Amino acid sequence: MSVTKTQLSAPLNCDNCKGYNFGLTSNSVLYGIEKGVWPYCYYCDDCGAMVGCHPNTHNPMGLMAIGSTRRKRTKLHEIFDPIWHLKYLTRDEAYQWLAKELDLPTDKDCHIAQLSTDKLQQALDIMRVHFNNDYSQFKRRKQKNEQRKLARFARQDGKISRRKSS
Repeated sequence: MSVTKTQLSAPLNCDNCKGYNFGLTSNSVLYGIEKGVWPYCYYCDDCGAMVGCHPNTHNPMGLMAIGSTRRKRTKLHEIFDPIWHLKYLTRDEAYQWLAKELDLPTDKDCHIAQLSTDKLQQALDIMRVHFNNDYSQFKRRKQKNEQRKLARFARQDGKISRRKSS
């Protein structure tokens, strides 16, 4: 599974209200000032849904969403991102794990900004049940993997030393 390597194309209508009264604009319409290094977003004048764009493109980062959905996305990122920021898993592995937990196809792109409101809530519930800011499950997995790597290197180093002494 790739993680947001396939970017979405520009929306044809608002992902939230399905209206057509939206367009590419600066995020200053939402925040009063431009935020970020690439301030472009799609904004719906009818329902207030918006989505930011990938840097140097007009490709949306996800689906257009209203404030409550964006807040859920932010909260989920706060809980989810430490899994890969702290290198317990790679980013791809973390999103594969999330896709599997949400019963989503693991051969397709998975990203928080592309989840429906229901899937966002399900993901928040899963993260709270599994972790509640306790990443010891991933910490143990990381430690076990590091021990395996060290053992493998030690075995390889032993073989190299024996070859040199022969």
